Amino acid sequence: MATDDLIHHEQIAAEARATLADIEAEYHEAEQTLLRLADHLAEARLTAERASGRAHLARIRAMFGGGI
Repeated sequence: MATDDLIHHEQIAAEARATLADIEAEYHEAEQTLLRLADHLAEARLTAERASGRAHLARIRAMFGGGI
């Protein structure tokens, strides 16, 4: 009986380790996805800043008849 209990507990522990490994892999994948999204957001911000700067410059040029 004690041997059966030990085997059962070892099986549960093995399943728990496998589940933990799956969770760790999913966490790592999610972390990588978040890092990629942060990079894309930074790129989008820079693009928006450049576009805003160009639009502002175009407005200034229009005010002066394109002479600058």
